[in-house]
Amino acid sequence: MISPLRLALAAVPVGAAIIVPGIALAEPPPLKVEFSDVNCRSNQVTVTITNMGSKRTEYTVLKDGERVDRGDPDTGETNKETVTVDPRDSARITVVSNNVEVAEEKVYNDCKRKPYHRDNHDWGYGRRLPYTGPPADLMGKLATGAGLLMVGGIAWWMSAIWPRETFRF
Repeated sequence: MISPLRLALAAVPVGAAIIVPGIALAEPPPLKVEFSDVNCRSNQVTVTITNMGSKRTEYTVLKDGERVDRGDPDTGETNKETVTVDPRDSARITVVSNNVEVAEEKVYNDCKRKPYHRDNHDWGYGRRLPYTGPPADLMGKLATGAGLLMVGGIAWWMSAIWPRETFRF
């Protein structure tokens, strides 16, 4: 005789075999998404979204969870969306369609700021660096020498005073 527990345990794989293919057959949104690098002049990333499916598909572009733009391209149509990323900052750009995440990318804006002018006297691009004072290693050696002189002087002074104050014959 088969116990109810054995019957329930035998039914679990059969139920999973029936349910899993139904989930696997669900089609993802037919969108092809490409992210460009950050344009240093405009601090913007271009998100190119192409509808590869057979019908209109709606999408939403999110930057760090906040909506940037929305669209619904027709079959074979390509939309370009721009997302601004602050200098020396990063953003997580996500494209969502029908509550399904289609693509996601973390974008870093590490563009370096350029100076307003370049001339031969500009220390960043010229041949000479600005005078910033004496070398640090010289200052360190002088401070160490002065400290040793002070400690030696105090030790000499204490050695001259201490025996006379404590030992009286």
